[in-house]
Amino acid sequence: MSLLTTLFDDAVRSDYGTRTTSQHQARPMRIPRSAVGLVLVVGLVGFILATALVTVRAQQSTTSAQRQDLLDRILVAESENARIDTEISAREAEVSQLSSAVLPNSPEGRLLADRLASAQFAAGYTPITAPGVVLSIADKPGTGGLGRVLDRDLQGVTNSLWSVGATAIAINGIRMTSTTAIRSAGEAILVDYRPLAMPYVITALGPDDLASRFTDSPEGATLRSLQQQYGIEWSLDTSQVHMPASAAELPHLALSGQETS
Repeated sequence: MSLLTTLFDDAVRSDYGTRTTSQHQARPMRIPRSAVGLVLVVGLVGFILATALVTVRAQQSTTSAQRQDLLDRILVAESENARIDTEISAREAEVSQLSSAVLPNSPEGRLLADRLASAQFAAGYTPITAPGVVLSIADKPGTGGLGRVLDRDLQGVTNSLWSVGATAIAINGIRMTSTTAIRSAGEAILVDYRPLAMPYVITALGPDDLASRFTDSPEGATLRSLQQQYGIEWSLDTSQVHMPASAAELPHLALSGQETS
């Protein structure tokens, strides 16, 4: 009897152990909820980053195309402006030749020619080469801020030169007239709406002692102070200078609607 009991118990234990092992092996591994959430978050972040990268690249491509189109349009406009300037210069030369040929033929014409020449020189529309002064101004090397030359510095220099007797002034080859503006656009200085490059070279014609007059003026003292305190560089020399004619348009007379009708 004990033998049968032993065999039965062994069979039950063997079958139970087999089922338990089989169930344990077939049971799927449980993934923690936190891991699932982390995978979803990482996937969402990756999708957002990929979308942002594609958007940025598309915007950069569009911006580059727009910039190139703008540069092309600027080059075309500059070429057209150069052509127009050349044509204007040719017409002005023709007018000058005709005036020189016709006006000296009578006393009235000669008087008119003298008045015209004086007015053109005073207005800055006549080129001239004569002894003058050359004033060069530049930023302190390798710095900005207070060591930079500002538009008001050039304004002060030109106004001072006029006040001490200058009869003609040019900045970087741009002739100054009564309508010429000196202003800034960002960090650039514009004269007659054209950007300047350093050094800023101011040429002026006037009396023989123009250089000493400017040096002794309040603006001369200001430049020396700027040099000592902020390192702005400047020099003043006398030399034979060429003063170009102004390329600015002559002022136009504005009329009211009643006067033009």
